[in-house]
Amino acid sequence: GLAVVALGGGRKKVSDHINHSVGLTDVLGLGDKIETGQPLAFVHAKNEDNANSAVNTIQNAYTISDDIIQKSQTIINILN
Repeated sequence: GLAVVALGGGRKKVSDHINHSVGLTDVLGLGDKIETGQPLAFVHAKNEDNANSAVNTIQNAYTISDDIIQKSQTIINILN
């Protein structure tokens, strides 16, 4: 999420303009298997500097391990 906001695809404050042409696609999720050389996500940016910054943010957000990760429930509780 922070990478998308930094690219201009989200708002830091209500008055910020959203650039709908930037963002991330094909983002790997928690516990997804990854092969050497496989991308963690695809970055869509307005320039190379923004793209490099987003790539750095994404790489720092992931930990790649040989351990099998147990996925948590998507819905923990339903409030009425």
